[in-house]
Amino acid sequence: MANDTNERDSMSPTDNAPSSAPKVKFSLTLKLFLLVLLSFGVLMTFIVKQVAIEANKVANETIGKSLKQADTILNTRLESRFTSIYETAGNLARDGRLLPLIYAQESASLQDQCSEFEQSLNFDILIFTNDEGEILARSDDPGAIGAYVGESTLFTAALDGDKAMGIMRSNNQLLQIVAIPVLDNAASDIIRGTVALAYNLSKDLADEIKNLAGSEIAFYAFPPSKDSGSSGSPAEVYNTFENNRSALQEYLEKDSALWNKIYKENKVQEVELMLSNEIFHALIRPLQTSDNMVIGFTIALRSRTELLRPFTIIQKRVTLISVICMIVACILSYAIARHIVKPIIGLVSVTEMIQEGDYPEEIEIKRSDEVGVLYSAVYKMGQELKEKAELEEYLAGISDDFSGVDADSATLLTEDMSTVHPVSEIPAAVKDQFQPGKIINNRYKIDATIGAGAMGIVYLAHDQELNEPVALKMIITPGLTDKALEQFKVEIRLARKITHKNVLRTHDFGTFDNLPYISMEHVQGYDLSQLIRKKGALEIKMGIMLARQICSAIGAAHDEGIIHRDLKPQNIMINRQGVLKIMDFGIAVSVNQDEISEEKSDSGFDKKAMVGTPNFMSPEQFMNIEVDLRTDLYSLGVILFFMFSGELPFEDKSLWGLAKKHKTEAPPKLSLKNSKVPKELEEIVEKALAKERQDRFSNAREIGLALTRIKVT
Repeated sequence: MANDTNERDSMSPTDNAPSSAPKVKFSLTLKLFLLVLLSFGVLMTFIVKQVAIEANKVANETIGKSLKQADTILNTRLESRFTSIYETAGNLARDGRLLPLIYAQESASLQDQCSEFEQSLNFDILIFTNDEGEILARSDDPGAIGAYVGESTLFTAALDGDKAMGIMRSNNQLLQIVAIPVLDNAASDIIRGTVALAYNLSKDLADEIKNLAGSEIAFYAFPPSKDSGSSGSPAEVYNTFENNRSALQEYLEKDSALWNKIYKENKVQEVELMLSNEIFHALIRPLQTSDNMVIGFTIALRSRTELLRPFTIIQKRVTLISVICMIVACILSYAIARHIVKPIIGLVSVTEMIQEGDYPEEIEIKRSDEVGVLYSAVYKMGQELKEKAELEEYLAGISDDFSGVDADSATLLTEDMSTVHPVSEIPAAVKDQFQPGKIINNRYKIDATIGAGAMGIVYLAHDQELNEPVALKMIITPGLTDKALEQFKVEIRLARKITHKNVLRTHDFGTFDNLPYISMEHVQGYDLSQLIRKKGALEIKMGIMLARQICSAIGAAHDEGIIHRDLKPQNIMINRQGVLKIMDFGIAVSVNQDEISEEKSDSGFDKKAMVGTPNFMSPEQFMNIEVDLRTDLYSLGVILFFMFSGELPFEDKSLWGLAKKHKTEAPPKLSLKNSKVPKELEEIVEKALAKERQDRFSNAREIGLALTRIKVT
């Protein structure tokens, strides 16, 4: 047995599990192992998936921003170049050297001027026409002199006095071109000709956009056709995409639907391409002439595969790490499962011991986790069951002393220790009116008389609606005022706020033949005063068990802000199972001022009234000063003194003499009345009986905790 105890102390009693334990088909160890393993596997799968999701999200955002940025930069750059070209062309149109040559249609001289300007302005094409739209000079093609271009929208607008701009195609090149009129020096409304200036969409522009946006840039031109449609695949003008240039060209040649769509719809297209086993996102913008005819397009590309490559590497590494972690998790999860289950198996052993009535001795809990808490709770449950069994055995041993007490001679609910009315003194008229079998308000059937107090009689009755026994407290005091009736209503309202196993439940309030009554829970047993006056001072261990129940009940009342103000042994019932009940909240008050004003104003009760049972009243109650929760703690101290000594700490024949002792005299030493009282218990009682409230315990639960710490052998 000592070995078993040692193993339980170390929380590893698995080797001594009862042989009668049922066989487990699907063990808790295996369940925990699979749970940990599955959870870890789901977690790692989620991480891998989440990396992929986030990578794709980042890639989509990055590609979208990059392509839109490239498109914006391209538009901005084209507009900027058009403005620059327009300013340069305007300077040429206003050059005084050129106007006489244009007016005189000196083509040779103008051609020479083209060569001269080309060195300084670095243009790609410069064209001069007369006022009829015939070419006078062209820098890149002298053979075009004399050709008619008047039908071109570009030159038509310039001959009409407006500027015109757009994209032109020349020798498989795409150029930005601006045409403006050349006006007469003397008459500004006379147009002598036009000047057109063009710059290629070339490498410099493409490289500039690539560097700024991070996307590959390509320019493509559609081949010319007589019917203004497209003929053949688009031709590359310039491409920064060196590694996949041929792949892109091949893709465009195969996918004619794509560039035909660009040509016909004349709007920006977003497409996804597969080039050399890589996924690319592309933004394609058409390029058009001054008369809105599509002659080519720009394409900005961003490799999704390249962008995802770092994430792909991370994902592969995470997957590898996950596999390694899964292997480690298999080992750890099994070890953890074993570690968790082992003490639980020990708990099974302990609970079986408790079930058989073999309560374990106190053990040291070496774990602070949930298992340790559970282990502590099981042990605490065992101790409570042990105490309950001991208390039941103790009460059963003294029950014979009460077996001869007839119900008609019992006393209950006395308002003062000196005011006890035996059943024999109940007025005959009242006895006759409430004989057994009498039915009150078509609900309560009188079974017997339990006892009487200063203000009423308590009957055992049967609630015919709920089919359960109840106690009926009939108020028989003559000349009962409305304020007194309100007092009993207040008692119900306050008592019903408290829900606790150690507080007597109060059910309802009613009247019958102008007599008010209160229906309450019926307790089969005897009050604490009867027990002590029959047996004397309680055994220390049994008394502490009962005292802790009192503290728990008072703590529940105080949690609701209710001060009992009349705690005494006569108001504490004990049943034969050792369950204690506090009752009679007839003079209780609430610490909530709103409740006091609402519930006590009519009855005249307040926190300064001198009410209670003198032998158990606190000094502040005798002095008519405002009471608080600590007032009940003083009364509890008197009860504890009475429980463990069989005597009251203060007694006197007169009220004033008793009041003086409670206010000024120190209580006798409890150990002098009962030598078996531990020092810790004596100190608890002395602190509870402190004259000044600030020197007492702060609450009832604090007293209960202090009682729990007392070790009684």
